[in-house]
Amino acid sequence: MKRFLMVMVLSILMLSSLVYGEEQSVDSDVLEMITHEVDVTNERIENYIEAHVNYSEGVLITYDKKIKFLNDYFSGKTRQYLTQLFTEKKDYLIDLIIDSLIKVTNAEAERMFYRAESFGVTVICDYTFVIIDTKEILIDPIRVVGG
Repeated sequence: MKRFLMVMVLSILMLSSLVYGEEQSVDSDVLEMITHEVDVTNERIENYIEAHVNYSEGVLITYDKKIKFLNDYFSGKTRQYLTQLFTEKKDYLIDLIIDSLIKVTNAEAERMFYRAESFGVTVICDYTFVIIDTKEILIDPIRVVGG
């Protein structure tokens, strides 16, 4: 929830900067260069998303197999304790994967924001949802909106 609120606050701040920013004329070559860099950044973000989703699926499969094994070979309180332990470990690893994905993609987007801004080009985040396990995450691919 804290991550979601942080993302929403950042998006509001970024969008508000669009409203109050001053219009500037940017050379078409610069606009083309920044557009290309945004495309490359978005490809990197997509690759990060794919890698993190694949890694999380591997974690889920591995821990689901471990939990199934525990349920097949243990009983009573031992099974309950071990199942809870492995479930908590799985959830912890998924949270780490999500945190990593958010940090990496936000860093990519922020780098591109500063780069575009240095040339007088306006870019915004065009948020998309990614689902990892049962958690929805807002990730911020970028698009050029003007120069």
